[in-house]
Amino acid sequence: MNNREDLIKKIVLSTLYKDIDDLDVHLMEDLNMDSLDSISFLFEVELEFDIQIPEKDIDKYNLFHLKSLYGYVGTKLSNIV
Repeated sequence: MNNREDLIKKIVLSTLYKDIDDLDVHLMEDLNMDSLDSISFLFEVELEFDIQIPEKDIDKYNLFHLKSLYGYVGTKLSNIV
């Protein structure tokens, strides 16, 4: 496990009070978040990783699925450095 994965899991735990084992999870389908909660979750991800997630990217990159979000965050971070 790496730091980025740990941080995403930490955000899930702090926002939903749920501990997840891996990132093969969809925020709405598996964790029962509504769309507003899911957007709030992505906002927390933006803050934690100091990135911007444009609204158009959410559906385009399936960012409500944590594996997709993990890859997306990695791409955003590599573009910053």
